[in-house]
Parts: sequence; C-alpha cells; structure tokens
Amino acid sequence: DRKAREDSDRKAREERDRRAKEESDREEAARRHKAEADRKAKEDTDRRAREEEDKRIKEAEDKRTRDKKDLEKREAERKETERKEAERKETERKEADRKEAERKEAERREAERKEADRKEADRKEAERKEADRREADRKESERKELERREADRKEAERKDMERREGERKEAEKREADRREAERKDAERKAQIDKQREEAIHRQLEMERKAKEEAITSPVMEASNSDPPQRKVMRPVKKESDRNLSALDVEGIQDSKAEVSTGKASTLRGASNKGGQWAEKMAQKKQAEHEAERNKIRGRRAGGVQFMDEQIRKLITEVKRLGKTGKGLAYVDFGTLFAATQDTMPALAATLQVAKKRDVVQFEGLMLMQGVDDAIDVILLRDQIEDTPVFKSFRQDPTEDQEEKPKGPEKCVSCSKVVYPTERVAANKKVMHKTCFRCSQCNTVLKLAAYAYNEKTGKFYCEPHFKELFSAHGGYNF
Repeated sequence: DRKAREDSDRKAREERDRRAKEESDREEAARRHKAEADRKAKEDTDRRAREEEDKRIKEAEDKRTRDKKDLEKREAERKETERKEAERKETERKEADRKEAERKEAERREAERKEADRKEADRKEAERKEADRREADRKESERKELERREADRKEAERKDMERREGERKEAEKREADRREAERKDAERKAQIDKQREEAIHRQLEMERKAKEEAITSPVMEASNSDPPQRKVMRPVKKESDRNLSALDVEGIQDSKAEVSTGKASTLRGASNKGGQWAEKMAQKKQAEHEAERNKIRGRRAGGVQFMDEQIRKLITEVKRLGKTGKGLAYVDFGTLFAATQDTMPALAATLQVAKKRDVVQFEGLMLMQGVDDAIDVILLRDQIEDTPVFKSFRQDPTEDQEEKPKGPEKCVSCSKVVYPTERVAANKKVMHKTCFRCSQCNTVLKLAAYAYNEKTGKFYCEPHFKELFSAHGGYNF
C-alpha cells in the first residue's frame, strides 16, 4: 500500500510538472508569435494592432482559465479521496523526496541524459499538440480521463489479486513445511524403533551363540574320549529366536511359526530371560505406539467436530442476519464478520470449507475483512451431516489373521509371492513393503501413518487423503 501511494504521488507530481512545462512552452510560443505579429504589424494601423493584441490576450486568458479549472477539478478530486490520509502521506512524501534526491544524486549522469531526451520529446510533443490544439475537443479529453481511471482501477484490481495470490501461496508453503516436518518426525520415530529392534536381535543372537558354544563343547569332549560312538549334535534354536523370526513387519505372531515345547526342554530355562526381555520391550513399544495413535486420532476427531460445529454456527448466523432473495438467505461478508468476530475466530476458513461442501456460495476463493465486505454470502443448505473421521492406522493385528488363505501369500498390488521378510499387512491386505504406496503420489507408506478408502480399496498418504476428502466432500474419490 505504501509503495502504491508513493507511485501515485510520484505520478501526480510528474503530471503537474508536465502540465506546467506545457503551459510554459505554450506561453513561450505565444510570446514568440506576439513578437512576430508585432514585427509584421508595424505597418498596420494602431487600431488593428490593439484588436489583434486584445484577441490574442483573450485567447491566452481563456486557455489558462480552462487549464486552471481542469487542474482545480482534478486537485479537488484528489484531495477528497486522500483527505483522511493527508498527514501520513505528507510524511511519506517527504521521505520519498529525500530518497528520490539521494537516488538522483547517485544516478546524476544517467538522469542528465534522460532529462535531455525527455526535454526533446516534450518539445516535439508540445509542437504536435500546438498544431493539433484546434482539433482537440471536450469529448476527447473526457474519454482519455475515463480510460485513465479505468486503467487505474484495473491496475488496483491486478495488484489486489497478486496480493491475495501471494498470501495463498504463503499459506500453502507453511502447510507444506508443516507436513514435511510431520513426515520427518514419523521417519525419525521409525528409525528409532528400528534401532531398538536391531539391539534386541543383537542381544538375542549373542545369547544364542553362547548357548551353542555351551552345547557343542560337551560333544567335543565325548568325541575325544570315545571316537567309535561319536554323536553329532545340532545347535537348538532358542524359542525366543523362533518367535522373533516368525514375526512379520507389523509385529504380528505367525501361527505357523509356533514351536513345540517337547524338544530342547533343557534350554528353555536359559532362554527365558532373553525372551522375557524382548517381550517386555515389545509390549512397551506397542503401548507407546497405541498412545501416539490415540493422541492423533483424538486430535483429528476434535478438528473434524470443531469444523462441523463452526459450519452449523455459520448457518445459524446467516439465517439470523440474512435477507431473502438469493438461496435460502444471504448477507454481506462485512455484516457477518462484525456479528461473529467474537464467536467464530476462523470465519474465513469456515467459509472456505462450507463452500467446498456446497453449504454456501460467494465470489472468490477466500474473503478478507475490509477488502471483501461488500461480497454476499449466499446460504444454499441449512442442514449438514457429521463428517466421518477416517482412520489412518492399521486395524487390530488379530483381524488380519482371522482369514488366512491356504498356500503362499500373494501381493494384492503385483500378484507376486510375499515372503515374511518383505511382508506388510494393512486393512486385511498383504503386500510387499515396496508395493505399499500412496495411490496419488506413489510414495512408499508407513504403517504408523497412512489412510485407506474403504469404498475404492486404495491407500493414501495422510496429506493427499485430506486434500481429496476436502475436494470431493466425502469418500467419493
């Protein structure tokens, strides 16, 4: 706004300087014409000289009177529009003059050349205007004035649109940064969980190796004492190792990997410590994961319920303040903002969501207080349904094991066999880890954060699911 005012003031000063220059040139031309007329009129009688002089003076006076009236009219219009901003503009004008003087001092050589060119152009323009002066009329000047005003209005609208577009892009950038931070935080948590699992596996592997050494050493002693009766003993895996190897990527116990307790009964007591420690770590990790999921679910449900309540408040306020004639009721944004500024702090965002859900209708993408006060908000519906809260986390692990197909499992995406090391299961669907991707951006998904559309059977990342849900007003995508 300040720059626009500075440009407006600078243009006004340039326009006054140009008119003063034109007036000075016209007066100079009149003086030259007078001198020439005096030289030619020396032979004429005094009466004709006086009449010619009176006529010339009268024409010049009429021209100055017309120019003065036009200048006073434009000045009056400018003062009327800038009356309330006079003191502030005066301070800004002085500051602008000071900066302009500094800039001119720094660019003096370039300014001198441009000034010479401008003067030459002004002189030629003055000569052309002087030749065409008799052909110019009042309608042409009014037309130019209307075109100038229309250009100023379009320029103001363009700048306003650019400002709104900049604000929208800034809001999108902040949202993208927030989503990127959430994504990085989820990856960091997944990395920490992976490191914990690797530490558990390393500890169990160390225990297994120690037990194997304890088993093989008596065998070697027996072979040294009685070679004909040598027996080959194979190291027995600990039950905790078998259980861990039977876990899929979601931590779900595979029923096929259960081992009998008859064999290796002598080793069970020794391996219980590692198994109990791994079980406690797994239970702690599961509890933390469940707490995080419940927190996010509660936050998401609260946001959805809050927006539904805000839209219902909006419907009530529009019906209370509105008039009939458009839709069910309509009210201008300025009146609605003034009436709800204490009860609806997110009015602009609520209007955007309500417009996407076909509850209200208005011009533009977002309404701003003070700029769009005259725009009407039209109520189209007075009832809305509760927005369903989608689940972005997998179901209970036991549900994925209720119906297990016979034979090797196949990926629902590429139809190839899925091995336990590359298996991931979500919403009763088994896939490769690399096939578990967002249907919109093709990004590999994590079990800790994804969304599933039950109508289409497609998986999405949370940002794209929210975007599509808002755009379509439901699960129809």
